[in-house]
Amino acid sequence: MYKNNKVLLSTLLWFGTLLWSALFSSLVKAESVDKLIKTLMKERHIPGLQLAVVKDDKIIKQGSYGFADLQHQVPVTEQTLFPINSMTKAFTGVAIVQLAEQGYLNIDDEIGKHLPNLPKAWLQLKINQLMGHTTGLPPILASNYALETIVPNDVEASWQAVQKQPLFTPWKSYVLTSIL
Repeated sequence: MYKNNKVLLSTLLWFGTLLWSALFSSLVKAESVDKLIKTLMKERHIPGLQLAVVKDDKIIKQGSYGFADLQHQVPVTEQTLFPINSMTKAFTGVAIVQLAEQGYLNIDDEIGKHLPNLPKAWLQLKINQLMGHTTGLPPILASNYALETIVPNDVEASWQAVQKQPLFTPWKSYVLTSIL
């Protein structure tokens, strides 16, 4: 279902740029934006999306378009959750650098300085290792292609289980996880 994440991401970014321009133009009305979105979705084979444009802390345009699940014809609604996968890594990286710039942390700090309740073996890991995915932390998700945790349908049990797993030796093997 999410095989074309790169295409979807680039299309969403393109939509965002286009809509930003269109919505702030006095010539464009909400109906024409809806029509434009539907036309572009059809042309680009985008099954579904959500849209929210915020200006001055107020939502000025909101919409749900198409289907979240084509096979079962489940429409996109305001409650539809879309996986954003690795896009969170960029958001988190920017947030960490901003915190460093503001003096709240140093990217060379051990994570135990800021999160003292983590498992003992994790405390000496560095923030920059987390950012570069070189900590050796075990994955909490069952796979990188689904949001299922290692203990199905139980986040707390998965958290307890992952804390008992050994660390990989950093730089000796590579496992992409979504810890950050």
